[in-house]
Amino acid sequence: MLRLKTQDSRLKTQDSRLKTQDSRLKTQDSRLKTQDSRLKTQDSRLKTQDSRLKTQDSRLKTQDSRLKTQDSRLKTQDSRLKTQDSRLKTQDSFSVDDNGSGNVFVCGDLVNSKENKVQFNGNNNKLIIEDDVECRWLTVIFRGDNNYVRIHKNSKIKGDIVATKGSKVIIGRRTTIGAGFEVVTDKCNVTIGHDCMIARDVILRASDGHPIFDIHSKKRINWAKDIIISSYVWVGRNVSIMKGVSVGSGSVIGYGSIVTKDVPSMCAAAGNPAKIIKRNIIWARTDKAELISDDKRCSSYHAKLTQ
Repeated sequence: MLRLKTQDSRLKTQDSRLKTQDSRLKTQDSRLKTQDSRLKTQDSRLKTQDSRLKTQDSRLKTQDSRLKTQDSRLKTQDSRLKTQDSRLKTQDSFSVDDNGSGNVFVCGDLVNSKENKVQFNGNNNKLIIEDDVECRWLTVIFRGDNNYVRIHKNSKIKGDIVATKGSKVIIGRRTTIGAGFEVVTDKCNVTIGHDCMIARDVILRASDGHPIFDIHSKKRINWAKDIIISSYVWVGRNVSIMKGVSVGSGSVIGYGSIVTKDVPSMCAAAGNPAKIIKRNIIWARTDKAELISDDKRCSSYHAKLTQ
């Protein structure tokens, strides 16, 4: 009897423990449910925040796109204003007299330019002046059709250019030309290379200006011929270079000379008519240079011409 009571007591104790454990498990389950509910709430909040962030990101992208569009429009407007400013500067520094059709004048951003003229007396002529060119008291006259004149960037030029009957005149980069300069063409080309230094009152006459005929054949005998001045040539003051002449790179033409025959590269020529007075020379724009290496451009051309 005592044993049964003891077993019964033990069973009751176990039952009590089981109930306690069950209560604890229920409590834990309740806590887990609460945590799960909180996690779901947090997840919902995170999704809401993520949705808001996506909406904000979309709005920012839209704003960024609008800003880019506005920036593009502003750049376009700025470009137009610069073009207008360039045209106004060109108009301010050049007077244009167009007496034909199909004529074109393209002008870049000029430097310190004033009192220049362009006169078109014909059709389909073209004048191109590149950026950073300094034009002062320059007159360009087109006579007839299909003439072409181009002045490359970083040049300085004064004087008169007359292009006639399909002629072409090219002036290279960084070339400087003094006042009183004159180019006369007639169905031919005049080319001046890069880095040339041409003094005041220089005349390049590719044409005699008027025809001369043989009285027996009755045919013209003095047709115009091309003039070519290569890059890095120094032409002194009051020099006249006549039709058909070519002057080689690195050469010097002395004061007051009249050049009727070709001058090779790296030669000094002078006189009327000009003759070669010294070979194997090269000049420098820097007046303080004592060695070829003292002038970078001189050194560069010397290396090219002697390699």
